[in-house]
Amino acid sequence: MSARPDVSIVIVTYNSLGVIGSCLDALTRDGAPPVGAEVIVIDNLSADDTVEMLRARYPWVRVVENDSNAGFSRAVNLAATHARGRHLLLLNPDARISAEGVARLSALLDADPSIGAAAPVLENEGEEVVILAAGHAPTMTKMFLHQSGLSRLGRRWSILEGHYLFAADVRDGVRDVDWVSGGCLMVPVDTWRRAGGLTDRWFMYAEDVEFCLRLRAAGLRVVIDAGERAHHALGGSSSGVEGAVNTAWIVNLFDLYGWRMARSDRQQRLWRAIVLAGMHGRLWWFRASTLRGRDRQAAAAQIRRFGIYASALRRAPLTSDREPFSRSL
Repeated sequence: MSARPDVSIVIVTYNSLGVIGSCLDALTRDGAPPVGAEVIVIDNLSADDTVEMLRARYPWVRVVENDSNAGFSRAVNLAATHARGRHLLLLNPDARISAEGVARLSALLDADPSIGAAAPVLENEGEEVVILAAGHAPTMTKMFLHQSGLSRLGRRWSILEGHYLFAADVRDGVRDVDWVSGGCLMVPVDTWRRAGGLTDRWFMYAEDVEFCLRLRAAGLRVVIDAGERAHHALGGSSSGVEGAVNTAWIVNLFDLYGWRMARSDRQQRLWRAIVLAGMHGRLWWFRASTLRGRDRQAAAAQIRRFGIYASALRRAPLTSDREPFSRSL
């Protein structure tokens, strides 16, 4: 048997033909597979030629075909059972990180056993204001700061940082955060197994936040390495959704708060009211922008988007169960 790899890179695909090649090419050097790493792709029953292309162009990738579109968490958890590495890297098919970046994250985990999860700065391509997929726990205060737009002042006063961080909030070195995106997230395999992997409570979205908060509750650190960058193509991990407004992230965060953080229905209702107040403040700003002669088309798109988010949050049911975080894994 070959030597145990340092890292098992797990990628979940679903109709990812248009993006998975760029993801894998970023990991290679002159077409060779990444040194010290294995790559496992679990395909959620793609209807396109994702699997065929992978087997033809990347024979060094281990492809696992799921018999259904099981969602992100279940697919990752299944793929993790095939992993032989000391560390597990969750990587979206529309994200790109170099082999050197993977090695850097692995070395960071090796150097500090207090770190339970590490990630690069994962930047969304095409955004004028770069919002990072990392930040603070979704408390009432942090969600209001983000939804209202006040979190933009966090680069000057850190107390105003919101649920999501901005690129300007993360400078050189390693920074502790409450959560990072599962789009590019490395965890020691032993920690992953003690934690039980990702929750499959949701089809996708919020499971990475819940996982990181679980690690934090157990006393482990979650960090961003500002010296390493990865890139994420928005909306590229699935096909056929262009132009749609996905509300699962806010509905699932609402459920996450009720399930893991709220102490009562009243507290969860208050969370919703505060987040909605922040959203309506953002809507007011966009409407005012149109009156000041700014880009009316862009403002109208934002008004529509935040209106849909607010409507979905208002309709979301209260969480029926509560399970506070444990202080041990």
